[in-house]
Amino acid sequence: MVGFAVGGVAGGAATSGADAPDAPVCSVTEWTTYSDGYSSRAIAATIGADAFYGLARPATGQGVDVAVVDTGVNDVAGTNLVQGPDFSGTGSAAAAADTFGHGTHMASIIASRSAVYPGIAPDARIVSLKVGGYDGRADDDQVIAALDWATAHHSVDGFNIRVVNLAYGSPSDSGALSAAVQRAWDAGIVVVTAAGNDGGAITAPGSNPNVITVGAVETQGTLATADDSVPDYSAGGTDRAPDVVAPGQHVPGVRTPGSFVDKGVHDHLVRVAREHDVAIATLGPDDDVYDWATNEVIPALRAACVDEPSPYLSRTHVKGTGTSEATAVVSGAVALMLSANPALTPAQVKAVLTESAVPVAGDATRVGAGEIDLSGAQDAAPVVGASSVSTSAPTSQSAVASDPGWRGNYWRGNYWR
Repeated sequence: MVGFAVGGVAGGAATSGADAPDAPVCSVTEWTTYSDGYSSRAIAATIGADAFYGLARPATGQGVDVAVVDTGVNDVAGTNLVQGPDFSGTGSAAAAADTFGHGTHMASIIASRSAVYPGIAPDARIVSLKVGGYDGRADDDQVIAALDWATAHHSVDGFNIRVVNLAYGSPSDSGALSAAVQRAWDAGIVVVTAAGNDGGAITAPGSNPNVITVGAVETQGTLATADDSVPDYSAGGTDRAPDVVAPGQHVPGVRTPGSFVDKGVHDHLVRVAREHDVAIATLGPDDDVYDWATNEVIPALRAACVDEPSPYLSRTHVKGTGTSEATAVVSGAVALMLSANPALTPAQVKAVLTESAVPVAGDATRVGAGEIDLSGAQDAAPVVGASSVSTSAPTSQSAVASDPGWRGNYWRGNYWR
């Protein structure tokens, strides 16, 4: 489920020098790195978010609740978070915890208040609706229950749920999942879904023609959009193309140490070491596969001339790639729009985003209307006043998670790099 791109060997076999027979000499002088063009601030600039940050009354997501229907969201510093009901059926004492590592990453891209890795809409409030367990699996019935809860509570008990972030796909949907996102949409909630990472057709709920379905774009690490392109994994098709695309490569977000995804990263680095006969002491602690002091993956790999790009940014943050990350970027963008103009309806939000999108080279069935451009969106939907809706703590949270049927559906965006 979790896939990893194995870095190539930089320079191949090592040679030895007479004065240092054990020291390899690599045929490259620079290792693969990711430039500042992939930073959180660069991504925000690429989509034109500065147009909202720079208003006389800045729009930063204030007054907008974003429901993240996912694997849970951990209570990390710097995020305005409300733990909603747990629909995962795990029954654990720490039921709200994200032990998979996906939902927390999504929430941080949307609304982190980190000074170094800020979310797109840092003053939006996240409402976590957990449906996925430790391994990321979720049943459609659980997702539907979470969506219906968000719909029923979107404007009561202190909530102002205007956006649902749903980076989930179900090839087995009988129509019930599509109907659930439609109910949320009709209630005034902008539902943002992921196109998918298999390069094939878009499945439910993204196949619903009314919701905003998002594909990924590779920015090449530049702020200009002229060189942007849609990666092969981003899904689409003649029956349903994504509505828009957004940055989805190497997107910074919060890391969940010890989670299912994090262990997958660790195991991948161990595999790379073994493939190149590089010895590491043990397979347990983070420091065995990562040198936090020098910010390098296994210094021994570098010493052996193995160029393995690091997915880590720090002990607390990691880069993620996929249509999940692109979906979170768009959810943050929608929160900015609604913060500036709370009168917008879901249909109007979608129309503004698609009409103001910047063309991207590629097949229209995977590009859709193009890459989102909030500076153009602001021009298309003039600000009518920043939101003054209260987002005080909710007075009640109640739901009953259905017994999971586990049809084995997985979260979008589990290709971490």
